[in-house]
Amino acid sequence: MKNKIEKIFRSILYFVLAVIKSNKMLKRVVYDVSNEEQLGDLYFHETMVFDKVRMDTYHEGIRRNVKQGDVVVDLGTGTGILALFAAQQNPKKIYAIEHSELIETARHIASSNNVHCIEFVHSNSRDFKPSSNESVDVIIHEQIGNVLFEENMVQNLLDLKRRILKKTGKILPGKFEFYVEPVCLLDDRHVPFIWERRVHNVDLSCMKESNYENIDPSLFRGYLNVDIPPNTFSHFLCDPEPLLTFDLNEIESEEEISTSFSVSRKFTHSGHLDGLMIYFTVIFDDKVRFDTSPVSQRTHWGTRMFRLERREVQVGDTHSCVINLNDLADFKTWQFSIGSK
Repeated sequence: MKNKIEKIFRSILYFVLAVIKSNKMLKRVVYDVSNEEQLGDLYFHETMVFDKVRMDTYHEGIRRNVKQGDVVVDLGTGTGILALFAAQQNPKKIYAIEHSELIETARHIASSNNVHCIEFVHSNSRDFKPSSNESVDVIIHEQIGNVLFEENMVQNLLDLKRRILKKTGKILPGKFEFYVEPVCLLDDRHVPFIWERRVHNVDLSCMKESNYENIDPSLFRGYLNVDIPPNTFSHFLCDPEPLLTFDLNEIESEEEISTSFSVSRKFTHSGHLDGLMIYFTVIFDDKVRFDTSPVSQRTHWGTRMFRLERREVQVGDTHSCVINLNDLADFKTWQFSIGSK
């Protein structure tokens, strides 16, 4: 009887999960709830505060773009560090929004620094309205995930933009470049698929069979959290070009961001094609920016790579790829179809 109940419960759970996965809005609501615990973990924020690239660039971007007398919103304030940077510019008011309990830490840090122009709001941003119904001059945020989109960045910011931002207001940072680049890893750091291996005369090629009994196909979907430090990354195989550039200050809807691409490029460097590396550039204005490329100064953002079966490529060969970012906020829905000649 117990096993029967467990099976029924498991079937219901799988059904609910399937419904959630098939509905973009439901998935994002679930994410908002699930990430509250992670974003409330102080260690998570310690890694961000320790990130010199992040801190220095945000401080300079805020210094250049927040003006005296501005009304400012800091979306996802965390420890409140970005709101405190904004407070240095003598704004009229700052609303610091945070849905986790870490907001109490942010209040404490602001009080300890004798900053009193910040109103801390314990709320989901979709429920937020300025207390005096005033329009906002600047929305500051760092809603940026390892593959840029997965923290519901676009949806959350455009929602606030439509509801509270002045027509002349600004999302900071608002402009982004998104890259999907073919890369070669160092030989001793490359991790091949299991079916590419033959170990002491044990042939594992049978694992490539998609219908292999009792093997979950999702194990082989190709995605891997690969942190690409300098001792792993060898070189780009093409001269990097952004796949996608968009500015949240210039669009009103997520549908205005392209999600389907057909790419054909020439390899400019020879080597092993090991995967497609995803990274991005964050642009505050024409002078202030940073990126998460493996050839740039390292940040706390991890690097995600779409794994490929290793193959040799030469200068002048053609790299062809069809890319569909089906749900921007869920990289597991992204599809890559690769070819070369």
